[in-house]
Amino acid sequence: MGFGTAGKVELDIPGSSTSQAIAMAEQGKRLLVLCKAYVDGKVCTFIFALLDNGMLDSSFAGQGMLRVPFAEEAHVVPVDLQVSSDGRFVVLAENRSRFRSVPLLARYGADGSPDSGFGNGGVVSLHQGDKVVSDEPTAVLVFADASLMVAATRFDTGGTASALLVRLQPDGTLAQGFHQQGYFELQLQEQLDVSLDGLMQQRDGGVVVWGVEGTSGLLLRLDNEQQLDSGFASDGVARLVLPAIYRQPGLEIFDVAEDESGCLLVVGATASAPHAGILTRITGEGRPDPLFNGGMIRVNTAVVQGSRWLRVFCQEDGDIIAAGLAGVPYNGEATQLLVGRYLTQGGLDTRYGAGRGMWATNVGRGADITTCALAWGDSRLVLGGVSAAGPEGRCCLVCYQV
Repeated sequence: MGFGTAGKVELDIPGSSTSQAIAMAEQGKRLLVLCKAYVDGKVCTFIFALLDNGMLDSSFAGQGMLRVPFAEEAHVVPVDLQVSSDGRFVVLAENRSRFRSVPLLARYGADGSPDSGFGNGGVVSLHQGDKVVSDEPTAVLVFADASLMVAATRFDTGGTASALLVRLQPDGTLAQGFHQQGYFELQLQEQLDVSLDGLMQQRDGGVVVWGVEGTSGLLLRLDNEQQLDSGFASDGVARLVLPAIYRQPGLEIFDVAEDESGCLLVVGATASAPHAGILTRITGEGRPDPLFNGGMIRVNTAVVQGSRWLRVFCQEDGDIIAAGLAGVPYNGEATQLLVGRYLTQGGLDTRYGAGRGMWATNVGRGADITTCALAWGDSRLVLGGVSAAGPEGRCCLVCYQV
């Protein structure tokens, strides 16, 4: 079955001047897309429900589109979207209206109706009272029992960044048994800033969290007791650095996925321009996998201007799909959506992308920027982002056969 027009869908938000996809999640047979849009000069949050042909599912919220009614006077930016096993979904957002950042969560039923059993009318604010900190959320994880974990970066009054995990009960209240009454703040090394970018649960129940520490990529693993796993790398903490031959000051991790063997596939980019996409595989013990690229981080640049990998997926045959962008954002048509296919041992699959192992796409005229991606089954990959980035950028989705 086809997707949209020639594999492309643009999501129209009435009255918006510019919009972009922020996150996507699978909900049964339909695709939920979290979007940010500017309407009447304000940042607004929307969720679209699409059928597998790219058409709106009118059974969702009555029209296939839902506007998340965060407080009208607040400056709230959408961050992440996750669906639970029963079809309910959670939106994570950042409230920037009080000169500091506060995480917000909203939960909805499968049909798009607010979940009144969650927080205050379906919304939870993780405001720290009188504590003068700024917590910038980056990702949310929904567990099988409907409890939640939020990853954030905390900035103190001096601007020092530390990693923060927040655990919530299914009703949105703090899980008091999780470290400091629901909060776990990690300052791993003195004088090094730590920021988090994402988290995921492995099949054995452990949780992997990723981000940056100084100029190193950072992987943390929590065991089933929600403590740092002493059997993973060095006391639950693995750091990724590039060999000196690359002459790069550091790297950033943007996504992690677990393959069928229990290893972790890690993607990101070098920290300085021109960026290059990075891909590596880490064993269940938190060590570089010698069977993948000889235990070395794989570094690839799609175009001279640079490229970055933002998401990674493992296919049933063990091959690896990476999604990202080629070029420099806002640099006209030189910025493109990018998909790469790697073999299980780390080499680019030359059967894909006209022998290069990569495929770059322009949706239309202007810069096309990938912001999220989702594997839809084993043969479809949907990239979301913005087409013609700028004051008239449009929220777009492109579906690839992989």
